[in-house]
Amino acid sequence: MADSMPHYFIAVPLPEPVREALAQKAELLNGKVHYKQWPHPQDYHITLAFLGGAGFQKINELKGAVESAVKDCEPCELMLNGVGTFGKKDQPRVLWAGVSADQKLYDLQQKVNDACRSVGFEMDKRPYKPHITLAKKWAGEEKLDREILERVAMAPLTWEVNGIVLFQIHPRRMPKYQPLRIFSLGAG
Repeated sequence: MADSMPHYFIAVPLPEPVREALAQKAELLNGKVHYKQWPHPQDYHITLAFLGGAGFQKINELKGAVESAVKDCEPCELMLNGVGTFGKKDQPRVLWAGVSADQKLYDLQQKVNDACRSVGFEMDKRPYKPHITLAKKWAGEEKLDREILERVAMAPLTWEVNGIVLFQIHPRRMPKYQPLRIFSLGAG
């Protein structure tokens, strides 16, 4: 039943200059590294909590829980930091841009996860690794040339996070992610 329900996640949105810089890097890499999916630049984000499928009532409960959880969180500063991968070394499943953050982002992610658990969502138990997905689903039999990734330097862009967003996923649209609710940090 959950699979027929809309899917949701909570994330840090990216400002336009950061999305543009990432789109330029993705364009440089597309064709040099072989992935099936390259997200639309409007879909770039930093996931805090993946929720999966949920009904309207549960999402409404979640909105109140997250609002309350983050109202006292301070804004935090983030910085793009390199390119990396998840998965097999030679044919990784995800290509990502790294993010440097202070403890405030990790505290925010923990508060969001606690709020999600409080209304019945099961949360990922793996250690949190903030990143921005640039491509996913390795295509082909050839191996990744890691030197290509090393040559693609990320500009050290920094920005301040003042809010987070609840997104709904629309798998057949482009961009796929629809913002449903913005939660301001430090609104308490």
